[in-house]
Amino acid sequence: MTKLVLLIAASLLATGACTPGNGAESGAPSANTAAQSDRADDALSQPPQGDIAPGATAGPATDAGAEAVLQACLRQQAGPSPASEKPPVNAKGLYANKGECRGCATGWWHTTEPATLYVAPDREAAQVMSVPAGMWLYALETVSLNAPTRGVVVKSGGKFNRCDVVYHVYTSFEEGESWDTVWHQGEPLTYEEGGDAAIQWLEPLPFVDLYKDDGWWVRLRGRNGEAGWAWATARDDEFACKWQQDPEDICASAPAEPLSGQ
Repeated sequence: MTKLVLLIAASLLATGACTPGNGAESGAPSANTAAQSDRADDALSQPPQGDIAPGATAGPATDAGAEAVLQACLRQQAGPSPASEKPPVNAKGLYANKGECRGCATGWWHTTEPATLYVAPDREAAQVMSVPAGMWLYALETVSLNAPTRGVVVKSGGKFNRCDVVYHVYTSFEEGESWDTVWHQGEPLTYEEGGDAAIQWLEPLPFVDLYKDDGWWVRLRGRNGEAGWAWATARDDEFACKWQQDPEDICASAPAEPLSGQ
């Protein structure tokens, strides 16, 4: 997996202002540039927070040039933010990444413990029912909910131009590999599409823990019509047969036919 490397040319040390490329932001999400600068200083003094995106700086700043570019970009931002700058979020400010299964397989899952089904992927949503242990439920789709983290491109590369505002929205995991996705001017992009771009984050990126992540949910339906969203952490406390290669004998007795209907 391609990893971004934060390399800022020495000439940037003398840069007093930032000149965006063709795709740079013309508007800005900052009503108070002084406050933004304080947030940037605070973020750059924080220790690393777990799994950090390739090329991202969430800890102490080690490159004065990158810091200078960041501050210049923040100073030049003025006016309302473009509508496409921020990613779409729900009422709780969370971005929904649909289809991410983190190595699991859609299809028949078996409840090893009672599982609660909700009308929406939210623990505060109304409960549909509690499904007892020993039931087969069909996994129809998955979603992962994450709070976006705002950053500024300090070195152009690929589709990213210097001074662009981006948001880290998701870290994907599959077969021991991980890669990150950012929201950039109305579309999600992976870091591979950023080439040699480098990003300074205004807040520490979230720690990613597959075993405690409350943001991963699965929509399940039973053969008797029961349906709803269940929390689908990486642990197998409630479900067996969720992985593509599951060694448990119970999985051999899964229903042979797929479940029709949504």
